[in-house]
Amino acid sequence: MADARTWPLQVDVGGAAPWVATALVLLVLAGAATPAVAQAQRVTFFRDRLRYKPFTWLFADPDSSRQVYVHDQTIAVVELGPKQILLNCELIEVPTPKISAAVLKNLSSINKPIPVSLKEIRQLMHNCKDLEPPEGAINKSIGDSPNPQKIDPWSILTGIVPGTKWCGNGDIASTYFDLGFFTEVDKCCRVHDICPVKVRGFETRYNIKNVAFYTKSHCDCDTTFYQCLKATQHPAANLMGRFYFNLLRTQCIEDIQSSTSEEPKRIFRPPKHIY
Repeated sequence: MADARTWPLQVDVGGAAPWVATALVLLVLAGAATPAVAQAQRVTFFRDRLRYKPFTWLFADPDSSRQVYVHDQTIAVVELGPKQILLNCELIEVPTPKISAAVLKNLSSINKPIPVSLKEIRQLMHNCKDLEPPEGAINKSIGDSPNPQKIDPWSILTGIVPGTKWCGNGDIASTYFDLGFFTEVDKCCRVHDICPVKVRGFETRYNIKNVAFYTKSHCDCDTTFYQCLKATQHPAANLMGRFYFNLLRTQCIEDIQSSTSEEPKRIFRPPKHIY
């Protein structure tokens, strides 16, 4: 069981050859990103990231108090015990304002949503990461655990890293609580997938256009992802980290102070980390 935490918070693998082959595939895909091809890639190459996982309505304690927090593309439903001890969390990715409004309306029976800052929601996500799931949470991991030393780098392009459900091309998890055999690695990918600030492939958001076929997330989310993967010291995490930070060299979203508005301007900047 993870250490109890309180809320609210005070806020102030593989050899060279497979990688070369993978890089060539990525270059071909990037060069082929005409509007028509881009749409085809979106449908056939990468899973549709606009789907979201509905709230499970599973709780750790029937007598707990519950709060709903929201920031941009992430909604957090949390359970609090005596002395504001954090008992359980369920994070919901809401990729569009329309979906966000519908989900918040559905959750209105729990509590009135409380808007929080990016820093606050990220701290909450960090505290939630290692909590035990409530009784009855679905986990469909079956079969034998894959050998982490024999994971093929191609698996990221063709689907999900073996032993995980959140690492790679989209995800195959049925709910927020659904994790693969490599649980600690999967938790890193899950938190990164649910980053509150991101722009999906071939989409425009925050007045910036993502011309790549993959999602670009806030730099703070990428930093958390990097640190989380490193901390696991697991071959599957190393595969994911090298692919994302070294091979893709994924740009991240940075906030810069605007001279004409109180709201920060957002831009894509080069990645801050090499794995």
